[in-house]
Amino acid sequence: MFYDIIFGRLTTVDREITARCIALLNRADPDMLRYEFGQQLIDNTREVLGTPPMYKDVTFPTAPHTEVTEKGEIKYSEIVRENVRKLEAYVEEMASGDTVSGAVNIRKVQDDVLRLWSVVKALPEICSDQKNRIKALYEGVVKSLASSPEIRPPRVGTPRSRRSSSQFLRPQVTGITPVTAISSDKVPLLHLKRKVGSTWEYSSNLTGVYLDILHEIATAGTTFKDKNALLTGVGKGSIGIEIVKGLLSGGAYVVITTSSYSRKTVEYYQGIFQSFGSRGSTLTVVTFNQASKQDVEALVDYIYANLGMDLDYIIPFAGIPENGREIDGLDDRSELAHRMMLVNLLRVLGAVKTKKASRHFVTRPGQVILPLSPNHGLFGNDGLYSESKISSETLFQRWASESWGEYLCLAGAVIGWTRGIGLMGPTNIIAHELESYGVRTFSAKEMAFNILGLMHPLLFSITQVEPIWAELNGGMDRLPDFADITTRIRIKLNKKADLRRAIARDNSADFKVIHGVEAERLLQTVEVLPRANFRFDFPSLESSKSLSDLSYLRGFVDLDKIVVVTGYGEVGPWGSSRTRWEMEARGEFTIEGCIEMAWLIGFIKHFDGRSKDGALYVGWVDSKTNEPVDDKVIKGRYETDILRHAGVRLIGNFF
Repeated sequence: MFYDIIFGRLTTVDREITARCIALLNRADPDMLRYEFGQQLIDNTREVLGTPPMYKDVTFPTAPHTEVTEKGEIKYSEIVRENVRKLEAYVEEMASGDTVSGAVNIRKVQDDVLRLWSVVKALPEICSDQKNRIKALYEGVVKSLASSPEIRPPRVGTPRSRRSSSQFLRPQVTGITPVTAISSDKVPLLHLKRKVGSTWEYSSNLTGVYLDILHEIATAGTTFKDKNALLTGVGKGSIGIEIVKGLLSGGAYVVITTSSYSRKTVEYYQGIFQSFGSRGSTLTVVTFNQASKQDVEALVDYIYANLGMDLDYIIPFAGIPENGREIDGLDDRSELAHRMMLVNLLRVLGAVKTKKASRHFVTRPGQVILPLSPNHGLFGNDGLYSESKISSETLFQRWASESWGEYLCLAGAVIGWTRGIGLMGPTNIIAHELESYGVRTFSAKEMAFNILGLMHPLLFSITQVEPIWAELNGGMDRLPDFADITTRIRIKLNKKADLRRAIARDNSADFKVIHGVEAERLLQTVEVLPRANFRFDFPSLESSKSLSDLSYLRGFVDLDKIVVVTGYGEVGPWGSSRTRWEMEARGEFTIEGCIEMAWLIGFIKHFDGRSKDGALYVGWVDSKTNEPVDDKVIKGRYETDILRHAGVRLIGNFF
């Protein structure tokens, strides 16, 4: 009611409005008149002055939902996840985990074997010769299970002497009060692994620290003030763009890359910064082709030489899909993807290492969030995607054996089923049923939250001592016959849709027979699209009396020799004054604006006569084909080309 009054929507005071006013008056008190919520906002703002910006996500965790309509249409949507209303509850859900299946605890097996040998040794009915042979067998089993330390080759160059980074708070792990409870017989859906010998083993201590960090971020938030980050692969709806939002809200300096440096792309990122940018944060958008060695070198040189940054975070998430390619169908696109996701990923890291080494930045290592995948050929038909991800895992070995370990530290993120992103977008419809098998799928925002937890100062400090492996796959690696299950789900869903479409067609045929075609037409949905509504209002003309104050000028000049301009018009980069105002006021053309610009540029022309089929036609036609063009489709068909040929733009080396 308050806003109705302010904006003039309340025009009549009826009995209902009177009753609401009486109820408001009955509840009136001095506190209500102080605009309580506004005062709270002012108080909260004063409280945070002088403190660094914080990343804290308060959105609802969502769940996948797939339904088949009565007409057989498969519709996918995101809904609020039941019983998980906040990210604190999300962290607790991740900590609850599931029953370990397929994982073998080597140390537990060793202890059980030794315990069994002690029982056998105590049996009196077994002679000493038999005991010796049994002992030899048990010793062989124990030795085969033992994890011998890996022999590492000598390091190249000087030994790495690691010092505490002066840029990060380094709290002690032992000083953290555990908040999130972890079951002893279950592995959390999000957990960390530590290198033991030549294998990665689940670490309950590191996992507890990680989950406590996530809980802290969900409740109190964390800051990325004065941190420099480089991200690739940050398209709309991706995990990367959600990470960018978190970094910007935390006060970081962020550099992102795009292969499409268009007005539309830049305005999208500008909107992201306007919505999530915080005090001191910056967002720099750079055009970049990760498949190009030249671009890799130029990008890193631009960051260090032109922007004057030293990178704290490197998040190389760029990639392209290779769907439908088996080993006999590898083509140039597969090689391009492999070069982008592996070869030039290593080149980016190498170029950053070179810049840090040349400047002797040994106390400020950069953390690399290495994107890994549980898909090691699991799905199939994806070209060299699996090979790219598996090969990047060698970086964990090379971190210890090569000379760049004091400049870069590694956190591998095995990214699970993330809904809505480009690579997994077509499979969204089966995510709903897949979760019934115990696999947890994630939204892009949830996965970004998981990864931002790996970038917390505490885990950053741990990765400076040893790499960590983060299993963020939601139990996907523990589901046997994963490819068969997803195929069965898809087949079942398509069968259900086909059945309902057949029933709908049969019902439609019955309805036509019983009620007639005209009756059916009344029940069909008709989509009404807006049409153009041009209004060229003639300006109001002043009366002759308005010139009475200029009567003293009469006779001063010879009117026969004066040039008189009787009208004027604006023609500029955005067309006329009407179309220019639309871009200034709204940032996009209306239907009328698109029609006017398409006509000015020459994409369409007005036609009055007989069309190719001999019918009379009055309206717009395409200038090239002379085919009729309805005004309601002009915006969708020509707007991209209009924007390419309008506005202030470069022509050669000049504006």
